[in-house]
Amino acid sequence: MSDAQAPQAPGSVKVFGILNIVFGGLTILIYGIVGLLVGVIFGGSGLLSMGLGAAGAAGAGGAAAMVSVFMIITLLLAIFELIVGIRMVKQMPESVKLAMYWAVASIVVTIISIIMAGRFGFIGVSGLIYPVLMLVLVVFNKTVREWVAARSGEAPGPEPATGAE
Repeated sequence: MSDAQAPQAPGSVKVFGILNIVFGGLTILIYGIVGLLVGVIFGGSGLLSMGLGAAGAAGAGGAAAMVSVFMIITLLLAIFELIVGIRMVKQMPESVKLAMYWAVASIVVTIISIIMAGRFGFIGVSGLIYPVLMLVLVVFNKTVREWVAARSGEAPGPEPATGAE
């Protein structure tokens, strides 16, 4: 099937693709600025100075090292989010599977950071909203699954279990 005959992506794929580009790009930009500032202020090499080497060398302890690890993981997730967004905007069917991987990874990292934050963890709950919406409105959406199947030449996958049987 040529691109001219291929069905257009559902609106949710395009919308979330654009949002991924915006959110991923902003996160990369913010982390780049923060990393640069930390590098200038503390005489390190940007994000790497916030990483494990600086935390361990400064004797900052396990908490600082874990924060550094999560900052680096968040940056990597933002880069992946940007890539997924670009693929979604380009209407590539595999982008939905990539979106699922990003959403699950983002949810896991957010839950771990909430647990580590202790009594201030409730603030991090807001970080669960977007990945959960991505799962519900894109990944588990019947129309999106049908579009992916039509674009890839496969039959649509099974309905998610609802427990209402």
